[in-house]
Amino acid sequence: MSEPLEWWEYGDPLDVLERRQSERCVGCQHAAAREDPFGGVRMVCRKGRKYGKRCAQYKETIE
Repeated sequence: MSEPLEWWEYGDPLDVLERRQSERCVGCQHAAAREDPFGGVRMVCRKGRKYGKRCAQYKETIE
């Protein structure tokens, strides 16, 4: 089963999506794809932090 929704997740779906993406590491320069021992690909932080929760060292990739 999935986790219950938080109070802010009952609003506008676009606002929910934006808030979730603003808390993640997506687009950070320090994020890198690494192959795990089981043949899959995992995203990791090159700064040694846990991937998935944005930290103070977040830097957006400029394309």
